[in-house]
Amino acid sequence: EEVKQPFMGYIHLLPPHDPYTTRREFMDHFDDGWVPVIKPQHHFSNDHSEESLNQRRLLYDRSIAYVDQEFGRLHQFMTSKGLLDNTIFILTSDQGEMFERGIHGHIGPTLFEPVIHIPLVVSVPGQTKRINVYQPTNAVDGLPTLFQLTREPIPNWSEGQVLPGIRASDIDNHP
Repeated sequence: EEVKQPFMGYIHLLPPHDPYTTRREFMDHFDDGWVPVIKPQHHFSNDHSEESLNQRRLLYDRSIAYVDQEFGRLHQFMTSKGLLDNTIFILTSDQGEMFERGIHGHIGPTLFEPVIHIPLVVSVPGQTKRINVYQPTNAVDGLPTLFQLTREPIPNWSEGQVLPGIRASDIDNHP
């Protein structure tokens, strides 16, 4: 059955969230002996040992490798079906995870780079140039950015701002 146009889809992948499970094929990924730099424990630490943090980081990295493969499968499927010809495609995350300074996770009084530095990739049909954004942004900037890219008025109840450097007029052949 054909999907009515326009439409919006939202896909939320549970990994990489604790307990950081992955498929069997990723269980030996990153067994290369790499050991991260030991950083001093933060006074807000949860007193996790370096060994414990390194083991959790390894499980997390394997989980990310699994998600990366699944994302690639989704992107390849959409490409093969021509769906990206008229789709704004966004990849992002809710937060990162902390595996250093005695801290595990993302909940607490510390906001170091591993927690707040997350991916954001926006791909628009007809886009002819890459736009890098180096200023801090916020997840609430996604909605006004989508309105901007679809050339719809941004409602006054919408929080956030259009991502810097993103203008519908910059995107060639946008539907």
